[in-house]
Amino acid sequence: LEGKTYVADGTGEAHLNPDIAADDSHQRWTRHKLKSSLDGIWGLDDRNVFTWGATREDRFLFYRWDGNAWTDMPSPGFDVRTVHGLDPRSLWAGGLGGALAHWDGSTWTRISLPLADDLTSVFAAGPDEVYATTAGGSLLEGSRSGWGRVADGPGPGTPLFAVAKWGGELAWRRIEHVLLS
Repeated sequence: LEGKTYVADGTGEAHLNPDIAADDSHQRWTRHKLKSSLDGIWGLDDRNVFTWGATREDRFLFYRWDGNAWTDMPSPGFDVRTVHGLDPRSLWAGGLGGALAHWDGSTWTRISLPLADDLTSVFAAGPDEVYATTAGGSLLEGSRSGWGRVADGPGPGTPLFAVAKWGGELAWRRIEHVLLS
């Protein structure tokens, strides 16, 4: 994503700014109206940006930006909350109720998890090495062949919100509430 900024909003618009650092960046936004409210956006590069959402009738929709236009693509069939992947033919989508699916470039395949907590993040570290965090405070590790819980957060039921692997090290985060006096 070469200096471009992509934003999705709840009214169903995906926004693109080609140069957020420009002095006139507020005038550079383009808006693209899609067919559902949007719950998230994530991208690999400027030809593979994905956004997702649902209609009022609970039809789940998924879209791909190819550098020129947004196009519909198959949805994993559940309320998606997080997406990550390594290339356009290997995406992972996680959502409510422990829903997880893998995209192979043509079809979504649902993956069974050992629990039904809402997924808050998913991170593909390799072709068959994936991690996820849950609203119930679990860190999961898996692949297309199976998943398991590898850790729990610092407190019972404390949600975990992000996971990443960098330089061979796995890190996960929780949101802490800080009271200021």
